[in-house]
Amino acid sequence: MFMRMVAAFNLEIENRAYTHNDLEIKAVCARPLVQSKINDWEYCCRTLGLDMKYANFWDRDDVKADYTRYIDLITSDNIGASFGKQIESIELDSGTYMAYLFKILGALAGAEPQKHSLEQAWNFGIAAKLVDDIVDFAVDLAEGRYNLLIAGLSTDHIKENAVMRHVRQHGSVPLAAWGTLAPDVISVVLKRYTQHYEILTSGSLRDICDLSLSRTLRGRRLPHSRMLRHVGVQPEEGWR
Repeated sequence: MFMRMVAAFNLEIENRAYTHNDLEIKAVCARPLVQSKINDWEYCCRTLGLDMKYANFWDRDDVKADYTRYIDLITSDNIGASFGKQIESIELDSGTYMAYLFKILGALAGAEPQKHSLEQAWNFGIAAKLVDDIVDFAVDLAEGRYNLLIAGLSTDHIKENAVMRHVRQHGSVPLAAWGTLAPDVISVVLKRYTQHYEILTSGSLRDICDLSLSRTLRGRRLPHSRMLRHVGVQPEEGWR
């Protein structure tokens, strides 16, 4: 429920950033789709007997501070072509949300997670998102979302054109094709992934990363199993 609330919130943010609408937390949360997920999460917290400090996620001062920085990043002029800014946004988004989820799991188990566990969660969240950028490249491109690989291609139009041609012909860019078409671009993302992966000491988290990485062997193809929805269209579902 927590991750579904976060996903709906993020989809709303993407749309509002693209259409230049109000990005204040209260405005985003007021959207009926987002509010319904917030209500579901609050109900879940009450049902599980969790402290309401976990339910009132968007009211936390640390969340608000991270959100302010996140919005500064994703609304900057060159976010689509900036690898550094996208990495920082992933740290604030995927890394922080995963660490918070571990805090919730700790509360359910009756034990506050140690610093090491939260660092594991943070690195796991980032590693998972880096894999998603490889897998979802063609879909992100079609839906107008920024992506690390799109940023990497932005400085080399010859490689960019070759990759775009491959997408038109095959509907996706598998890992092997990246190695042929733009090896330097994919290597930067994989190197960053490896940095976070190697920090993981949990065998279970590593296994999940390994399974997720196997999806890059094919990539998410176009046309996708669900209808494509451009980021400029207001989301009707809370999950991609």
